[in-house]
Amino acid sequence: MQKFKITVILIVSILLLLLIIQNTNKVQTNFLWFKGEISLIILLLLTTIGGFIVGLLTSWRNDRKKKTKKED
Repeated sequence: MQKFKITVILIVSILLLLLIIQNTNKVQTNFLWFKGEISLIILLLLTTIGGFIVGLLTSWRNDRKKKTKKED
């Protein structure tokens, strides 16, 4: 099962990297009160990193909950 997870993560990572590399044009970006032009590759990288961090924090939180339930 662990090997399957690693394979899926590797395939998704490669596909995501290809998507990011192929989109280098500039795009108009609006975020809250900020407006500006940014390279799409930077925007995709920032979004990917943000999603990765949210996933790690969620996983970490769930692991802590499981550990506290086992201790009780």
